[in-house]
Amino acid sequence: MVHQKNGLLSDDALTRPWDGASYECSIAVIGGSTAAYMAALTALKLKLDVCLVQPQRMVGGQFTAQALPASDDGDLLRHKADLTTLNGEEFAISKSQRLFRRRQRQLQPVAGQIVEDPGGSWVCPLSTTPVAASTALNEKLLPYLKSGKLTLIPYAEPTSLVLAAASNETSVRRVTGVMCQ
Repeated sequence: MVHQKNGLLSDDALTRPWDGASYECSIAVIGGSTAAYMAALTALKLKLDVCLVQPQRMVGGQFTAQALPASDDGDLLRHKADLTTLNGEEFAISKSQRLFRRRQRQLQPVAGQIVEDPGGSWVCPLSTTPVAASTALNEKLLPYLKSGKLTLIPYAEPTSLVLAAASNETSVRRVTGVMCQ
């Protein structure tokens, strides 16, 4: 049964194609970045079936496989509410980012308490271990993996595009597939 432990998805959550295997889906997302993760999750929330192809086992890019804090958060998130300033964490990021950040904090308590920066980073206002970030990211994907709406193919990289010939109506060729190894 599809599950996760210590931030890693179980083997049965992953698809390991044989040579020449072909998969059809509404949207193929190629890459292991945080942006690729969000593109896949957004498409899944729109009730599309998705094939996520990435070079690593862990989803989430800089938060997980690269083991980096979100150092591009910027100064806006450091602002705390006062009479003239809004709370950056509340107003400078999207709801999904806020929920992700909240979940990471819950997954990495310090001395039994939920704290603003569990990793104690001086680079950005929030850092956690890759395990906490990966667990938070995987939780959102698990229902789609279990239902078959998401096909996750790790350890694969694109090698070429499959293009459809231009039609009589347009001279534009269309990408119809991606070859990976």
